Amino acid sequence: MDIQYITIEKLGSSHNNGVIQYLNKVLNHDVNNKVWDWEFDTLKNTVFTMAKDGALIIGTQSMLPLELCIGDKVVNTAKSETSYLNGNYRGKKIFEQLYQLAIDEIHKRGSLLIWGFTPAIKAWRNNLKFMAYDDEMLIAEGLVGYYPLRSNAWKSRNLLVAIGKYGIVNFHSFQNRMKLNGVLKSRNDIAVSESLRNKNDITNLYSEIRGGQLDAITLEMSPTYINWRLDANPVIKYSKKYFYIQNRLIAIAIYAITDGKLILSDLTYIGDDTVLKHVLKYLVKNNKCHSIQYWGNKSHPLNQSIFSVLSSMGATTRVDTSRCFVYKNLDESNSYIMPTELSKWYINGLWTEGFHI
Repeated sequence: MDIQYITIEKLGSSHNNGVIQYLNKVLNHDVNNKVWDWEFDTLKNTVFTMAKDGALIIGTQSMLPLELCIGDKVVNTAKSETSYLNGNYRGKKIFEQLYQLAIDEIHKRGSLLIWGFTPAIKAWRNNLKFMAYDDEMLIAEGLVGYYPLRSNAWKSRNLLVAIGKYGIVNFHSFQNRMKLNGVLKSRNDIAVSESLRNKNDITNLYSEIRGGQLDAITLEMSPTYINWRLDANPVIKYSKKYFYIQNRLIAIAIYAITDGKLILSDLTYIGDDTVLKHVLKYLVKNNKCHSIQYWGNKSHPLNQSIFSVLSSMGATTRVDTSRCFVYKNLDESNSYIMPTELSKWYINGLWTEGFHI
């Protein structure tokens, strides 16, 4: 065994056909040249490392440089991605060495905090010495409209079963729609816009979410990040709606509709839950969807309110064990205040890689 640990210097897709082919074999989403260049050759200081046994690629690890706001400070951090090791090489400390190489490289480029989501929480907690949480991330999903019968249902061998399931689902959908009428209310003082009225509206809204707490953490919603994560995303087509009272932005909804499901990546708002209910009613009324989904961490107060209102609409909530939250603080100079509680982290779908949420 001749294991080499390599940092890829030229990240363009034209230089990495072999790595792209490898990722397409091991990841649960497709990676073509356009997707590769968007994810790994757009953000300055991106790190991509791999382990090879001779000519054979056996593992990968990347770090995406992303900014977080911690209190009033913008902090350079990195999101851990494409963590993979060939099963034949596990238990030999190869992945740990590969991961440490990626940490060392991104740390040299200025990142002070590593974070991400993984189903392999024991490896991150025990071997990589990350803070790791296996029950923090929740998914809420509920029916909000008519659920269509599958187009191929008539060819089903169990036609009666298919029709029975169809009837049961739409009965639950009818029940939920009755709940919606009682839960969701419109407000006459809120106006919706397809675009921002002022360029700093989102950053100001997120600043209000942090509320002056020096250890409160949110994404840094800069125009650069929004353009990369949303507008230039080659996989998901997002819609954005901005909700105002006069000229003050009080809520944003960023979402995509996939196979009739409205998936909310961001549902940030300030004020009481009448604002949230107004936004949800607008989304359900103005989009063709049979269900709605939201993902976030259960400890943050804003997410707790969102999950509570969705539950009152008939949504069910479950722990997302495929995306356990992990992080590691590399800051030795105490340049920011690191929170000790996950209630200080406001995590939603925009923290994910951008392939499903």
